[in-house]
Amino acid sequence: MIVNRESLITVLLSLLFLISCYGQKELYLLTQNPRLATPLEASNFWGFFEKEGISVKVDSASSPDELINLLNFSRYSALIADQELASRLSRLTKRWKRVCVVAVKREEGAPIKKKTYYLLVKEGLLYDTELLVKLIKGWNYGTELLKDPAVLYYLTGERELRGIKLLKCTGLNEDR
Repeated sequence: MIVNRESLITVLLSLLFLISCYGQKELYLLTQNPRLATPLEASNFWGFFEKEGISVKVDSASSPDELINLLNFSRYSALIADQELASRLSRLTKRWKRVCVVAVKREEGAPIKKKTYYLLVKEGLLYDTELLVKLIKGWNYGTELLKDPAVLYYLTGERELRGIKLLKCTGLNEDR
């Protein structure tokens, strides 16, 4: 059998592409609000996750009940949820663990209320420390990118995220 050079190169490049895609880890994250995923979108857009060899897929739920129903799918290994939902999950199951505070939302009205949002991960992700560290670094990189108003405007069409302060993932210190 005689194979010409172009065909051989095409086959080899196709195999390399398949191997590189196959070797990429996937991480599924669920949020209560699509605006909370903006740092991950920024990191993804600037190629951080691609360089790290992960594919981050983000979904959002329209209500807390829908979020709980979606969590029943085993594919989600990370979650961004408010304090109420995080506490509810902690009562329902021990599989979800709080990692850090990622956002604070100020709500209108008197007195001013503050809602805290957490990054929670499934127990299995805690054991894959390399993947967890890459997720946290990607989040932190995205929050840095969003300090540039041009980046924020490009990703969201807004000049600022009103009412939400996105924070770097540094722990569970809630006094921010």
